[in-house]
Amino acid sequence: MDTICAISTHPQPAAIGIVRASGPLARDAASRLFRPRNPAYPPYPHSRLVAGALVLPARKFPEISECLLCFFEGPKSYTGEDVCEFHCPGSPMLLGELMEELVRQGCRPAERGEFTRRAWENRRIDLPAAEVLNELIRARTREGMLLAASQMNPALSDRIAAARAALVDTISTLEAAIEFGETDGLSIDRCRMAARLEAQALEQDALAQSFSASRALREGCRVVITGKANTGKSTLFNYLAGCDRAIVHSRPGTTRDVLRETIELGRITVTLHDTAGFRETPSGDEVEAEGIRRTQDILSHSDGAIVVLDGSQPLESADRTVLDTARSKPHIVVLNKIDLGRDQAHQEGIEVSLTRGDGRERIVPAIEEKFGGTEAAQTAPMLMTLRQKRCVMRSASALHRAARVLRSGGDEEVAAEELREASEAMGDLAGEVTPQEVIDRVFSTFCIGK
Repeated sequence: MDTICAISTHPQPAAIGIVRASGPLARDAASRLFRPRNPAYPPYPHSRLVAGALVLPARKFPEISECLLCFFEGPKSYTGEDVCEFHCPGSPMLLGELMEELVRQGCRPAERGEFTRRAWENRRIDLPAAEVLNELIRARTREGMLLAASQMNPALSDRIAAARAALVDTISTLEAAIEFGETDGLSIDRCRMAARLEAQALEQDALAQSFSASRALREGCRVVITGKANTGKSTLFNYLAGCDRAIVHSRPGTTRDVLRETIELGRITVTLHDTAGFRETPSGDEVEAEGIRRTQDILSHSDGAIVVLDGSQPLESADRTVLDTARSKPHIVVLNKIDLGRDQAHQEGIEVSLTRGDGRERIVPAIEEKFGGTEAAQTAPMLMTLRQKRCVMRSASALHRAARVLRSGGDEEVAAEELREASEAMGDLAGEVTPQEVIDRVFSTFCIGK
């Protein structure tokens, strides 16, 4: 195994810069390039910061005092190998000189995510833990950062291990019945086994659904404000955005293009889209027709919707069209204009008068709960990447198919093959049977030096 090195801090002038090396040459690098302030105190193997000077004689560079070095002896280091970290003044040129000296001594520049990849290869962490770490580093919202930090525990890994263990037990039982059933009289209760598999599949379905909530917290969710023309969509958009971004007028059809605004609503980040209202467009009004077409398109690609209805008027065909369109996604119904009365045709919804301000304070908490999940749910294991979601969905689908085979009296060997597919999917999730190109893609998203 060769020794890798990289600058682990941002490549900008700073008070402190860190260069790290991992591999068999790390100990020699620590000895040759760092002089402890106390000569009797070696920089290893104490796994603590030691004060001293950076020495780069081959670079014709003077000693740089007031530096620190920390040596981590494998296999108890982050990567599972010997690791040394040089902490020195954060001059990009100085850090570059140190990198060149490390390369001269036999190290090579690390690739993206290679330190974490070595940690995975040396079984210091599993693949989901590595992905959570990357999400923490790349978090773009405070809630995304807090979510990733809360997921840096073995809860998901433990759940994966438990699911695989249960699958292995079921596969063993089923294969024993297939192999020795006729000769030794072994049999299985197909209905009971099918029920157990369906319960496991439902658990995995629920786990797969956690990806949407985690993505909303990490990246912000795309929410479309939609409804019939002249129900108050733009007024709601302006209220949530905190400024008059959209034109508000009593004449229907004011909004024709899609307006966007990314805002913090409570504890989540939301990109709001104010859209053209659904209605029968005037003959020949191609501009408004295009606005409605864009509304339908952005709604189909959104994470959810806020449906604004005129609560004082009976439901019309345009209202039902909006509700039917939004029903396939998480959505909130806002019943506006209740100051004009409350039509009993409407059922559940947040009753407000956006012009007077009545009930508006209930909208933001409802958006948080609907599109960000509850705070209690965030402490449970959640999927952080699309790769993880696909693995879980693949396993759940195989479990559903196996249960159907058993209930319908199908071939037990077919059911066993489906269970092996489910087990392989969970192994893929943990990174144990993941194809090499997938592993390469996962770690290529890391920054250099991590």
